[in-house]
Amino acid sequence: GGLDGQTFFIQSCGEEEVFIENTSFDEDEIFDYHWLFYNPDGSLLNEQRGGDAFRDITVRFPGVGDYTGTMILNEGTECSDTADFMVSLFPAIFADFEFEYDTCVASDVMFIDSSRTGASSGIIEWDWDFADGTFSALENPSHEFRDPGIRDVILTVRDSNDCEDSMVKEVDWRPVPTTLIIEPSSFVGCNPAEIFFNNLSAPIDSTYDIVWDFGDGNISNDISPVHVYEEPGSYDVSLEITSPLNCSTSRDFDSWITILEGAEAQFTCSPDEPNVFRNTVQFTDMSERAGA
Repeated sequence: GGLDGQTFFIQSCGEEEVFIENTSFDEDEIFDYHWLFYNPDGSLLNEQRGGDAFRDITVRFPGVGDYTGTMILNEGTECSDTADFMVSLFPAIFADFEFEYDTCVASDVMFIDSSRTGASSGIIEWDWDFADGTFSALENPSHEFRDPGIRDVILTVRDSNDCEDSMVKEVDWRPVPTTLIIEPSSFVGCNPAEIFFNNLSAPIDSTYDIVWDFGDGNISNDISPVHVYEEPGSYDVSLEITSPLNCSTSRDFDSWITILEGAEAQFTCSPDEPNVFRNTVQFTDMSERAGA
């Protein structure tokens, strides 16, 4: 078996039933396994013995405490080998947390640890994974997500016995932007005028319901749309954003876009039909609204 009287240390956190896997090599040479486990007071707790069916065993311990054990291979033969065990049963640890935030406002999410353990000095480490590439080691952190989305936040806690547990909870952070910020490519144009409305508002993504009203009877549901104004005039533009959690915000931009009448290029020439004998032509500009 190659155990040579080694001592193996086994730790269990809250689980009274412990599975012990035998890693002894030269398995074909082993025909007898003898397991003995003792209570903290030295009395016999559990004894199991047999062939291959007893290579791995499960032992139920009565509760928190330190237990000892021995495994003897091929007992009473020249090929006998022995291993000793120290089994420590610690109180269970349970990770848990709550969180609070305004589902409509892009602000911090407050995370509150509610984990518990029976360890004498309690929980000593907190490891938060906010599922956006950021982490925290605080007991009760606050966190502001940069992008909207549904995230599986993970809390892992560890107590003074080096027992640990994890809890995963879904955080749906999809508020509406605090302020709607729009940058049109131009505020004035000549018809037909193509205007790009660059939406810099955050946080938003494709899961939000977005309604643009360009003031000329046309609408769009794109985040940052391009719109062509065909007729001259002054146009009010409005934007309404509704989050997947049914929170809404809107903004009106009165008389925001001005479209001017485009110039029409026209001219006359004399003579009307020039030829090799009449090859001097005079052009007269007849364009309308061409400006100076």
